[in-house]
Amino acid sequence: MSQTHGKLGPFLLGKDMEAAGGSVYDNIKLIFLHVKCEQDTTSLQTGGGNAKVSALLRAFPKESLQDIEASRTGLSGLTLTAEGIWNSSSGQLLMVGCEGRVESGLEGCDYQIAMYFPRAVSIKQRSFLFGSISSLKKDIGLDNPLFFDAMRSSNDFLDSLSYSYSNNIDLVNRFERTTLPHQILTFIKQLLFQYPALKDGEEPLAQLVTLASSLGLHGYVVSDQLIDGQKSRVIIQIEVLSLGPLLLQHHIVPQLYKRNQRNEPVVIKTKEDLKISRFLNVSMHLVFRIETTYQQTTYKNVSELSLEGLYDPTLGEMHLIGCRKALVEGIGLERGQDCLIEVKIQYPAKNFQWKKHQSAKITIRSQRQEEDPLHFNLISLSALLTHYQDYDEIALNREAFEGILCILMLAGSIAIIWSQLLYMKADASIVPYISTSMLASQILGYSLPLICGAKVLLKPSKLEAYYGAWPQSALGMLKLLQSIQNALLLVAILVTARLFRMVSKSRKRHHPKGSRYAATKIRVILGFIVIFAVDYLIWLATRENPNVHVQPGKDNYEARNVHMQQTWMPIIEDVVSLLQDMFLLPQILLNLSMATPVKSLREAYYLGFTSIRLLVHFLDYTRDPVLHPKVGISEFMSQNSTSALFAKVAAPAIIIMTAIVVYIQQNWKYQKHMIHSPKY
Repeated sequence: MSQTHGKLGPFLLGKDMEAAGGSVYDNIKLIFLHVKCEQDTTSLQTGGGNAKVSALLRAFPKESLQDIEASRTGLSGLTLTAEGIWNSSSGQLLMVGCEGRVESGLEGCDYQIAMYFPRAVSIKQRSFLFGSISSLKKDIGLDNPLFFDAMRSSNDFLDSLSYSYSNNIDLVNRFERTTLPHQILTFIKQLLFQYPALKDGEEPLAQLVTLASSLGLHGYVVSDQLIDGQKSRVIIQIEVLSLGPLLLQHHIVPQLYKRNQRNEPVVIKTKEDLKISRFLNVSMHLVFRIETTYQQTTYKNVSELSLEGLYDPTLGEMHLIGCRKALVEGIGLERGQDCLIEVKIQYPAKNFQWKKHQSAKITIRSQRQEEDPLHFNLISLSALLTHYQDYDEIALNREAFEGILCILMLAGSIAIIWSQLLYMKADASIVPYISTSMLASQILGYSLPLICGAKVLLKPSKLEAYYGAWPQSALGMLKLLQSIQNALLLVAILVTARLFRMVSKSRKRHHPKGSRYAATKIRVILGFIVIFAVDYLIWLATRENPNVHVQPGKDNYEARNVHMQQTWMPIIEDVVSLLQDMFLLPQILLNLSMATPVKSLREAYYLGFTSIRLLVHFLDYTRDPVLHPKVGISEFMSQNSTSALFAKVAAPAIIIMTAIVVYIQQNWKYQKHMIHSPKY
């Protein structure tokens, strides 16, 4: 219905409402008040269930409070009094509306109000009621009806509703087939990655409910964190409305339904009904919101989308068709909906939940030509996610994975130390030129975790909240892995101590007590302590420390000991990490303070430990520090800040630089010695 002469259909707009101009349609809400129903005696005689209905329809600005508007009793240019008939068999309410102005009288009853309560929802119709207000007069300016609908939220459906998938599924089928990767790549992806899928051994309803919960997304848009000057992040929220035969409903127990040839609901009784096809039909609702106020916002010309399509659980991909409200003229619109939109969602693998910044890849593409006013550019974004539902299983797998990885790295460390031992036995002349301070720092780095129970390589994850949920068998497996780690730590200490003993004995033979080497040794030790202390203070000042905390619970036992452990354990772990990062520093100081005509360290020794430390830092950087849903991040640290960048880059840079310096020292001094040595 046209907006003419300060009116929106039958409603007389005030100056403040009229000032909204072209956006007045979005700024007006309707409320249905004082509804009275009376059984239609005529329909009883014919076996129908019709009823006479009278009500008041009031328009009000979007900013006004609904409760206040509902309490108003007066009539005005923003009200319509209406009477009509409700047809229960068709779900339709037809009424005649009269303008609420006193001077209008009976001559103001010139409007027809039609409301329809659908029995099924679809991609183009997500409202539990929709209707129109049209003029009974053939006035040129009032020919177009005024449409309205009611959708309080994306899940606000009645329990009698079902979902009706549209013909767009055929389009999605074609789109999905054309975008499938090569069969070999598909097989490799299925072999390596696990995505949200139906779980065997569960009832059909439980399988679908769990999967629907995993497919719903609620996270932060990664690209373009601040859009159009907004002072907060943008949240993307995707809710699953239906999945296969499952219809999710607000405050109602989810129901399984399937329709036969007569379009009648049929209850699914067997699990085989869910395995007929590789793909699952799905309908969803996507909306962008502002983080602080949680109000709906526009992200690159898209604010809200109704989605419908297919989900492939083997590849973790979802191919969808999207519809959005169109407020401008365009080709191919139906009930003001632009449905020429393609959406693809790539879910992250469940077995990579340890990865930091876990995100889903979302692409939104318009199928319209560039000259079309409804066309928009390709939207490609990543959404930082809340994690999948089965947190306990994910955390257990991650803890086991980290335990096995630590065992492998410790075994590699022992092999590296053993190779250095063989290198020293093969050439006894190199032994006195190895730094005992370097070996002592390595022994200390292995001893502290064994004594204090700290992590030896990887920094600990915040998985304390899961320990009570894991079964005893799983805890037994983790204890076994920890015992193997402790045994390997002890072996590493003993082998390194053997190196230390060999170097000490050789020094006593080549450098008797009181020689110049004793002063050199003291300078090396003092230099290492000073550099280590300065580096540790810089590390404490610049390391990334996001405000992450697990919701505290009551601890009635050994609270003081737990607090002491939480205070000192991170310090011990940082000391261990720095000792392992800077293990070559004493050797560098020794090479600078005295002539070393030999290659005292095997390349496999210092390059091997360098590779292990770089791998440890890579894993610490990429894995997520927390997995539990009750972990809150109250503030977001800027990833581009100087301190965060230094904390991430400094340690690997120091490790690489020390290895390069040792390599240059050994080769340069060795070559220099070979040049000046006498030739026979």
